Amino acid sequence: MSGEDLFGMIIMALCTFGSGILFYGIGIWSYKRKDPMSFWAGSAVSPETICDIPAYNRANAQMWKKYSVPYFISGFLSLLTPWKASFLSVSLIPLCLAGTVGIWWLIRTYQKIEKQYQMQ
Repeated sequence: MSGEDLFGMIIMALCTFGSGILFYGIGIWSYKRKDPMSFWAGSAVSPETICDIPAYNRANAQMWKKYSVPYFISGFLSLLTPWKASFLSVSLIPLCLAGTVGIWWLIRTYQKIEKQYQMQ
């Protein structure tokens, strides 16, 4: 393996682990919040609209922590696969899935959480 291949693997791992840590951190932050966690950028969830704020925030925390998993998997795959072509293709699969299907999953999951904990 050349130094260039190793450098690419390390950069890929740092980027994906960094993304995974970011999303996992959002989950931790959501869990520790006292007021309701918002999902959409620039929006706020009114505490009066949520029936159980701690449970609502725990559900949001679980959602974000689960979303971080494909990023960690991608990082590990980029380090474990020693050949340039295969590490790119194998480690990019969970990354591409997180960026496409994962975004759809986040939106659908949040909509279910919002519906479950909304005041009737």
